[in-house]
Amino acid sequence: MGNTFLDNLPQLISQIQAAAEQVESAKVSAYAHKLKGSADNVGGLALRKSAFALEMAGKADNHAEIQRLVKEVEAEYALLAQALKAKLQEIQA
Repeated sequence: MGNTFLDNLPQLISQIQAAAEQVESAKVSAYAHKLKGSADNVGGLALRKSAFALEMAGKADNHAEIQRLVKEVEAEYALLAQALKAKLQEIQA
């Protein structure tokens, strides 16, 4: 499951970034919803929390909050991806 997460999430993060840059709040919300579920599937609680907040900001059409939360999601994703890669290497060793 971790490999699938690591393979698929960079594209989803890119979609969130593009939607935020194009001020497409509904798309940000939809992509954040997908991210929230993916993060939950691998136990990424901090990323799930940030994705949920981003989803709600998208639904509220709050552009300033969307911009702030996109950065938070990026940071949380990087931390989770690093932890998952380390765990996968540990398992494969």
